[in-house]
Amino acid sequence: MPKSKLSTQADVVCKHTCYEMGLSYGELTDPRWCDDRYLNSSCANSNCKHMFVSKINTVVSANMIAYKPSLRRPLYECLNGEVCKHAFCIDCWNDNSKKAEEESGPTKRSRRRPNN
Repeated sequence: MPKSKLSTQADVVCKHTCYEMGLSYGELTDPRWCDDRYLNSSCANSNCKHMFVSKINTVVSANMIAYKPSLRRPLYECLNGEVCKHAFCIDCWNDNSKKAEEESGPTKRSRRRPNN
């Protein structure tokens, strides 16, 4: 298994309302981390039905939808993810970062992806 991008950043303080890549969130594209870090975890958005899995055929809780991170549809995790486990699916990430840009203007480091 490849080394986590977050493993050297254990002293990072969570900034969950800042949607800037590299400052508060990182992109996780390797689904194998879901078994270790996000087992039985769902998206941080309470209205979202995505549950993070390493294999798309994994059985998830009732009313939930399996979400396997990939290059096209990554999981966005707090840089302090090993401690706080705060993460978003791509749909919620795009919604939240768009709202943040509307409120404070675009930032150089914001990164939204298409909802494909």
